[in-house]
Amino acid sequence: MLWRDQQPLRQFKVDGRGAESGRKRQRIYEALDEQNLYEVAKDDGTVIEAYVEIDPKPPSERQLEYAEKLGIKDTLANASFYEVSNLINQAIKRNLVHGGRAAGLTVPDEISYEQGRDLEELLWCTDEDGKEIWRHSSFPADVEIRSARGIGVTDITEYTGAAMLFARAWEHLDTDPDKTKLVAWYIYNAYIDLMSSNVSESLAPDDSRLLVLAEEFLQDEKAAKSLFRSPTYLRFRAQQGGWSESHAHASRTTLAYKQAEMLIGREFKVYRDRSDQKQPVKSAKRIQAQDAKDGCAAVVALFFIIPLAAAGGLIWVISVRL
Repeated sequence: MLWRDQQPLRQFKVDGRGAESGRKRQRIYEALDEQNLYEVAKDDGTVIEAYVEIDPKPPSERQLEYAEKLGIKDTLANASFYEVSNLINQAIKRNLVHGGRAAGLTVPDEISYEQGRDLEELLWCTDEDGKEIWRHSSFPADVEIRSARGIGVTDITEYTGAAMLFARAWEHLDTDPDKTKLVAWYIYNAYIDLMSSNVSESLAPDDSRLLVLAEEFLQDEKAAKSLFRSPTYLRFRAQQGGWSESHAHASRTTLAYKQAEMLIGREFKVYRDRSDQKQPVKSAKRIQAQDAKDGCAAVVALFFIIPLAAAGGLIWVISVRL
């Protein structure tokens, strides 16, 4: 958690017993206050018999260096680890709000943890001529948001980026031991890619036809292995913000994608437009090798052609004299 607004935590040395074992135990817990201490200990299975507050943990050198980089000037000499952590979290939150606005987004002064988490994933910063430029990656299309919500993804905010939405949907479906719905959703995304996002409103990730295709897909062990081995290459649409053309093309060369493409073409008669594919560029060495090969072929051809031509000329001369 980056900036969860928290009170400074206090440390307590606890003597007690295990709730289940009854054995004596000694623990050090961090809590907001004495009441919170009992809650923390209970969650750890400890029954408190006695406790004493101990001196707060001092900040680490790494913490202090990071605080200085963030421009925190009011760090007290006797500030605790958690007080410095709280200052850092607040500074990160302020920077995200500033960065979001600089990138052209509408960001409220007070943002929730969920909004801030998504905003952090969405934003990145570059330096151009000494000027700090804040940018943001692509937002998901409406159809992608609807499909994610349709499969049960609920933690979506106005700052959830397209790649993050894809990752959350994948994680949500991957928890189910039965991978049929996950594969159906993958095929659905491949369908979006093939349709260039012009997706029919009648088609949903849980469409019965997609589920049938997913079952067939899973029967191909190599395709299934390809799918579950490379989840980072599963977002096909090449957009700004980290998803380059090379990523997109790499996704389309996997065995998983080719299998999905075949199934989609057979079921929906949808095929990829390959007219924009570039022909591979030959290297200088390959060109030289090809030229040498062509030269050798020409020499061999002359070796046969010249004697044949001479023989033909001789036959012509004989036929004329006759």
